[in-house]
Amino acid sequence: MITEDMVREGIRNGSVRFVKDPNMEHGTVCQIGDNWFYFGCLKAEELDPDEYVKATPEDDVVGLICNTLDEFRKSGETFEDEYAYYEAYLNEQRAKAIPTLKERDKRLERLWAEFGDVPMNPETEEIEAQFLCFPAGTNREEVWEWFDERYSRGVAKLLLVGEPKDREVAQALFLTSLCCECDSEHCVFNPDGICKAPFVTGRAPGLNDDGCTDYCYKEAE
Repeated sequence: MITEDMVREGIRNGSVRFVKDPNMEHGTVCQIGDNWFYFGCLKAEELDPDEYVKATPEDDVVGLICNTLDEFRKSGETFEDEYAYYEAYLNEQRAKAIPTLKERDKRLERLWAEFGDVPMNPETEEIEAQFLCFPAGTNREEVWEWFDERYSRGVAKLLLVGEPKDREVAQALFLTSLCCECDSEHCVFNPDGICKAPFVTGRAPGLNDDGCTDYCYKEAE
């Protein structure tokens, strides 16, 4: 089924286009793939594409297109094939727009390299300039967590990039930040009430409703 999000994404990536009505001297129609259809009532009939797009809020345009496509879907055999074509085309273009895991990781690696050039206060460990959505004054651990959530191999791998002394310190700080209090007296990773599993696994403890996936029983001495 074609959703509003699919149409909105299509408008933004060029899969859904607005072209001049081929049957009239002026007016706007919606083109998806090789096919086109009327959708915008009187306003679209009166204005050419550029004028129509400027004069109509995106949400209104999306709603009009979706209403028209929904009528196609409900029409039975009359527009069944046409609707199926639009749905397949939008799904295909949407899939092409989704970056592969490798492409996403490459982009994150480039951003990580840029993050290395952001000035940081060594005493507070806060960045001194804007980086992406993080304003100056953000603790660098917050930025590390952002990368850790998105990079497929975790931020611990990214921390291995750079000068040896810098990456060793950075990795140690990051792993320490992942350690948390633990009340399990029988886990080998908990020698003094603090979980040290991150120093072995390179990630945060696997806590869930059933306990901890990193729990490792320690036999009594």
